Amino acid sequence: MSRSYSHYLQTERKLLLAAVLKNVPFDGWTERAIIQGAADSGYDDSVRLRAFPGGAGDVIEYWSVLTDQEMVDELLEQEIQSLKVRERITKCVRWRLEALSPHREAKKRAMSYLGQPQNIRLSLRLLYSTVDEMWRISGDTATDFNFYTKRGLLAGVYISTLLFWLDDDSKDFNETWSYLNRRIENVLSIPKVQKKFSKISNTLPKPHIFMYRLRDLFMKYNRY
Repeated sequence: MSRSYSHYLQTERKLLLAAVLKNVPFDGWTERAIIQGAADSGYDDSVRLRAFPGGAGDVIEYWSVLTDQEMVDELLEQEIQSLKVRERITKCVRWRLEALSPHREAKKRAMSYLGQPQNIRLSLRLLYSTVDEMWRISGDTATDFNFYTKRGLLAGVYISTLLFWLDDDSKDFNETWSYLNRRIENVLSIPKVQKKFSKISNTLPKPHIFMYRLRDLFMKYNRY
């Protein structure tokens, strides 16, 4: 793929995404929303199929990955390395939720879409990608079992805070930020939780298998 074609494809995807996000609150993550988004952008059906051949799942994945990259670019410019680790993580989670604020209903519907059994693999992949980027921005260099422990714990913090945020009607989402601070303080510093992960380390030879087990553990330890 040539550089010019790749750049053109990215432009198409960004324009289509922006248009689709406006339709999702009314039509959900459906083909209808994507087709209408293409029409609103002045594209014919061939462009829609070229940009997102997999339909709604492709659009949601692109949205998540694009938001991750924007988070990385923005926070690297802010040089957050001068902050404490917990402050860096808090800033990452908060930045991402604030970036999603204009499209909260679309995000809520995306969560429902990703929660369907056939979309669990995509859901876990996107979650892992997001928390991995957050730790990397925060300066994490772990390569041992702590690499997975940190990402599992942060996944729990991020998901529970995201769910809280989706139903938060407080001014400027202040209740969400208070909730986030409590989760960071309580979850990322609990030694017994880290011991739980350490006990199963020798029984998980493959990272993707580990992440499935990890999902069950952080769901247990990160309830409201």
